[in-house]
Amino acid sequence: MTVLYQLASEQRFELADKTVGIVGVGNVGARLQRRLERLGVRLLLNDPPRAQQSPEGFVELDELLESADIISMHTPLVTEGPWPTRHLLDRERLERLRPGAILLNAGRGGAIDNQALRLVSQRRPDLTLVLDVWEGSRRSIQSWSGRYAWPRLTLPVTASMARSAVPLCSIRRFVITWICLCRRRWRPICRRRRCVVSR
Repeated sequence: MTVLYQLASEQRFELADKTVGIVGVGNVGARLQRRLERLGVRLLLNDPPRAQQSPEGFVELDELLESADIISMHTPLVTEGPWPTRHLLDRERLERLRPGAILLNAGRGGAIDNQALRLVSQRRPDLTLVLDVWEGSRRSIQSWSGRYAWPRLTLPVTASMARSAVPLCSIRRFVITWICLCRRRWRPICRRRRCVVSR
């Protein structure tokens, strides 16, 4: 939620005007769902195992990717079985993202094909990438090159892993931001940019 508010402030949009797609509606995904519902945000949910139990309220992944302004990934990394999630977002699916879409990965790095993501982001500077996790080690993110290949924001959870790769918010500022959000004092904090962006 903190990152969504930050992006809303920087890009000057209202969350209530956006369609948010949540891929993986487990513990974390369901919490995000409840918070966004309270804000009146239109949601698209994708979670095949849960949809099999109760299909109401869920959509296919391709429909979500083509319709959502913001996609938030919260999937585990599954390599076998009826619903594998490794490279769930491959190049073909990444190409389907809407113009100006925001893609957040807060699940497992391998759920997105990072090589495909690099290629797509080089050709799609309109995309905003927010990566809490990525596929492989720190070197995999350091190998990204080109003006538009870098993640636009990297969350402070991975600061120790990517300190030399991407400029990051400090954890202290992140905590202060969260406290101010809870106290509804987001606007004054936003006057100073806390993250270094790639463009």
